[in-house]
Amino acid sequence: MSLELAVAALALGLAAAAPPPYFASETVVGHVHMAKTAGTSLNGLLASRYERVCGHKGYSYDSYGANLRMAASDGHPLKVEDSISSQVHGYGRERVPHNIMYEIGFEDCDYISNEIGWRFWRRFEDWPLPLELHVPCRDPLDHLMSQCNYRRRTFNCVDASRSPESLAREVRRCLTFLRATTSIVRNRGDNETSGATNEEREKRNAWSHCVSPRRIS
Repeated sequence: MSLELAVAALALGLAAAAPPPYFASETVVGHVHMAKTAGTSLNGLLASRYERVCGHKGYSYDSYGANLRMAASDGHPLKVEDSISSQVHGYGRERVPHNIMYEIGFEDCDYISNEIGWRFWRRFEDWPLPLELHVPCRDPLDHLMSQCNYRRRTFNCVDASRSPESLAREVRRCLTFLRATTSIVRNRGDNETSGATNEEREKRNAWSHCVSPRRIS
């Protein structure tokens, strides 16, 4: 199953098992958006199906209209016209500038997704509700190849096979934005790592206890 289908299956599974609408969550989920783990798709899908999702790649409160505008632009983000894209090039309702996120605030968020350095999460150390950090996982080899593709690097298997040092050098050529996540994993032993298989995700219902389904999605 492709990564995109797995993310879609996760979102549909959460929708089927979700609790009644508008319940009061006692925990805030923080999605640590690790590069090339389908974080953008996950943020967008959850924002379109659940309430009080606040993310760099989409918010619940305007997700319906944002999806309509994206469909009208044939899926090209840079062609979407909205009040943000008209003011800030390269951004929009589905790629929200961080200064706007901070201006909106996070007080009404049950699920927060942000593609940014780990220090962002320190603002929630004294938050009224507990924060549960989630780091989505991806098959290591798929993840590495995705990073190589993103950086337009060719992984040289012949050179990598010459020695452990050569292998490490080839891997480092492809690594993308990993520091934001490794610092959190190293410093926080109470993180919830959500990933592995769809079956494990369904058993754990990682987010269903924290988010309410949308009335219109």
